[in-house]
Amino acid sequence: MNKLFIELGASLASSKPIRNIIAPYSFETIEEFRSKHNNVDIFISVFRYDNEDIRKANQYGPLYFDLDGLYAQDDLRALINFLTQHKYPENSIKLYYSGNKGFHLELPFKSLGIDGYQKLNKLYEIIAKEIKSTIHAPSIDTGMSDARRRWRWPNSVNSKSDLYKIPLALEEVILPLDQIKALAKVPRKDFKHSEPGIWNEFADILEKAKRKLRNSTYKGGVLEPVEEGQRNDATFKRAIRLKAQGKTFEEAVEICAQIQDKPPLSLVEVKRTVASAYQDKYAVEVIKNKKAEKEEDGETTSFLVTQ
Repeated sequence: MNKLFIELGASLASSKPIRNIIAPYSFETIEEFRSKHNNVDIFISVFRYDNEDIRKANQYGPLYFDLDGLYAQDDLRALINFLTQHKYPENSIKLYYSGNKGFHLELPFKSLGIDGYQKLNKLYEIIAKEIKSTIHAPSIDTGMSDARRRWRWPNSVNSKSDLYKIPLALEEVILPLDQIKALAKVPRKDFKHSEPGIWNEFADILEKAKRKLRNSTYKGGVLEPVEEGQRNDATFKRAIRLKAQGKTFEEAVEICAQIQDKPPLSLVEVKRTVASAYQDKYAVEVIKNKKAEKEEDGETTSFLVTQ
């Protein structure tokens, strides 16, 4: 893997926040930053980036959940149950008390068995929204999905409470909140998480999220469903547009096949029509403009994680 970078921040909720500090990723770098800012309100990006220009970088980082509010602890237990029921290795779950009103849960990147991805934050958002809906956990904050999301660093002080963000063992999430707060009066520097195991099912979950993200990008206009009698012509126009956007033949077939025309064309007919559009005689200029980029950054809706 190439050299990785992180974004550092401190005192983000104050009148003088420290932010936009891009640095090579290392434990020593983080510890030096922690010491410089007295270990109070220390944040690092959830993701590691393989390019110093993090807007263009692939993202590497845990699937993360922020739970906040009155029912955060109950929702945390429900989330843990959901993950273990879906065969996530229990000992690989990383849990934290935030030092104030909430909890953080991380599924380490290594446990997911995936590569870095430029819009990993968007894929995580899709997955988190579906899980939130499935387990009815309102305290899961799915608005924390931007590409530069910063995360409070473990064993740093939360200035709102003067307590530490501390790691928790799985069995400690059932403790009364007052007892957890008592634990958070001091850092837990000697706490060790288990070496992550692999969540074998995640590759399929991620592919479903990728399809959902692609489909959300191509709503509107020529990709809207049409009535019988217009389907072949519409499919050809869709294929030309997707070809201009740099999509492969296989990607164009997948996108066109999922559009719900009334009634939908058969997969054989979709492939035949897309293949026609992808002939060399139909030359196109590859589209890359600000509007397309804006659409790609748009909101997405949830999808069904489970079979």
